[in-house]
Amino acid sequence: MSQDSQDLYATGKYSKVGDFFIGFGIAYGIGVVVSLVWAMLASGILRFFPFGVSLFSVYIIPFALEIGGCIFIYKKYFSGRRLVKIGMIVAILLPILFIALLFGMCMIAFSGL
Repeated sequence: MSQDSQDLYATGKYSKVGDFFIGFGIAYGIGVVVSLVWAMLASGILRFFPFGVSLFSVYIIPFALEIGGCIFIYKKYFSGRRLVKIGMIVAILLPILFIALLFGMCMIAFSGL
């Protein structure tokens, strides 16, 4: 292998794990930044609209911005590294699966099964 392909693709076990955690950390970092900025903007918006904002603007827009940011960062800086992409996908889907699991547990507990 040439030096260029070694820089682009993970070949060893530790570099593969490192690539996965790079993607995982970048996705969480983007999520934290988007959430903080959106919370600051929403607190300013709520001052002018005391009746609140819609569910779409509170939950869906930040999630879409996080996914868009992850896609942009991956395409711009990590386009050839598959495990970075897998780490980003896992970091985005893990909270969704956790919420779905909690919702399912609550439904079972409240239904009396």
